[in-house]
Amino acid sequence: MNVKMEIRKFFNIVLNKKSNDHKKMITFLGGLMIYFCYGGLTIWGYINVYIASYFHSFDPDFNLKNGNVTLTLFLTPLCFTSIFSIQLAEKIGFRNQIRACTLLFSFSVIVSSYQTNYFIFVLFYGCFASIAAGLTVTPVIYILWGYFPNIKGRISGYMFGMFGLSSMILVPIISYLVNPNNFKAERIDGKVWFSIEVYEKVPDMLFKLGLFYFAWTLIGASLIQEPEKKKFEMNLEQPESLGLNHAKRLPDEENPLDEEQKRFICPTLKKGLLSTPFVIVFMNSFFLALYSFYLHINFKSYGLNKINDDHFITIVGFLNGVGALTGRIIFGHILDKTTFKKLFLLLEIILAFLSVTFPLVSNYSYSYVLWIFALASVDGGIMCIIGPGLIRIFGFEIGSKLYPIKQTSFYMSMIIVPLAQLMLMNYIGVDQIFFLFATGNVLSVVMAFFLKEQYEWI
Repeated sequence: MNVKMEIRKFFNIVLNKKSNDHKKMITFLGGLMIYFCYGGLTIWGYINVYIASYFHSFDPDFNLKNGNVTLTLFLTPLCFTSIFSIQLAEKIGFRNQIRACTLLFSFSVIVSSYQTNYFIFVLFYGCFASIAAGLTVTPVIYILWGYFPNIKGRISGYMFGMFGLSSMILVPIISYLVNPNNFKAERIDGKVWFSIEVYEKVPDMLFKLGLFYFAWTLIGASLIQEPEKKKFEMNLEQPESLGLNHAKRLPDEENPLDEEQKRFICPTLKKGLLSTPFVIVFMNSFFLALYSFYLHINFKSYGLNKINDDHFITIVGFLNGVGALTGRIIFGHILDKTTFKKLFLLLEIILAFLSVTFPLVSNYSYSYVLWIFALASVDGGIMCIIGPGLIRIFGFEIGSKLYPIKQTSFYMSMIIVPLAQLMLMNYIGVDQIFFLFATGNVLSVVMAFFLKEQYEWI
C-alpha cells in the first residue's frame, strides 16, 4: 500500500464536498480530533506528581495517594453517563450532544487551572471533564461504525490509537513546559516531590492545555456529520457476528436479514447483558483495567523511584504512547482479517506474561522501556478489539449498546485501584501490588478459552 497516495486520496475526499465519501471522511477526521483530546484524560499518571507538588505547597498534609483516591471518586459519574450516552444522543441529536460535551470538557480543564484547592480542582478536571467524555466517546465511535460497517476493527484502532498519540505528543510538551531544566524530584519521607521551580508552572500548563482542547475539539465537533437514518439502520442490520467474509456479501443497500441470519443476532439487551460471553468479556476487561490503571496512576512516581530522571521517564511515556498507538492500529487491522476469539486469546496470553514479569525487570532501564512499550501495545490492542468483538457476537444494535456497559469495568477499576493501593501499601510494596493485579490477567487467559466467536440467540 502506498501510504503517501492513501493520505493524498483521503485529503482529496475531505476537501471535495462533491465526493460521495466526503461526509463520512470529515466525520472520521472530526472523530480523530476529539479522541486525541480526550486522550488527555489518560495522561494523569504522567503529570500527577507535578500537580501533587503544586497542591502540596498549599497543604503540607496533601499526598499523592490521597489525591489519586479523591480524583477517582470524582470520576464516578463516568460510570453512569457512558451507559446511556447513545440513548440520550438518539433523543437530543448526536451532533448536539457531542458539541455541548466537547465545550464542557475543554472549559473544565481551563477553569481547573485557576484552582488552589484540590477538591475544587478535581471537581472540574475530574468530574465535569469525565462526564463530558462519557457522553461523547461512545456516540462518536457509534456513528463511525455506522459509516464503516465492514472495518469496525480498523476504525476502533484508529480512534483509540489517538489516546496513544495524545500521550506521545502531550507528555513531552507538558514535561518541557513544567520542567525544562530536568530538575530532579526530591524524596521526602518516602514521597516524591518537585521543587517550586517546577510546580509553579502547573497552572499555566493546565490553562494552555485547556485552550488547545477548546480549539481542537471545536473543529472536531463541527466536522461530525450524522449519516442518513435509512442507510445507517441498514448498516446496523449487517450480521457482523457471521464474520467479515459474510458481511462483504451483504452490501449496505440490501434488504433486512432473513430468519437464518437473525439467529446469530442477540434479540434483546437484557439477554445479552446476562449472557456468558458478555460476563467473560466484562471480567477480562476488569482485570486488564486494574493492572493498567494501577500502572498509569503510578507511572511518574514509580518510574522516578526506579530511575530518578524526569526526562528519561518522559521518553518512556512517549514510547508508551507509541506502543498504544501502534498496538491499537495493528491489532485493529488484524481483527478485520481473523476471528475475535483467536486474537483476544493471544493478546490475553501475552498480557499475562508481561504483567507478571514487569516488576522483575523494572529496575533495569532497557527492559523497563521494552516492557512498557509491549504492555501498551497489547493493552491498547485488547481495548480496540473489544467493541467490534461484541458486535460480532451480539450483532450491531445490541453489541454497540453493551459496549458502554462493558466500559464500566474500566471505571470500576478507577475507583478500586486507588482505594486498594491506599490500604495495601500499609502491608506490601508497589511491586507486590503489581503481582497481585497480574493474577487477574492470568485468570483472564483461562476465561478467554471459553469464549466463542458465534452464538445462536434464537
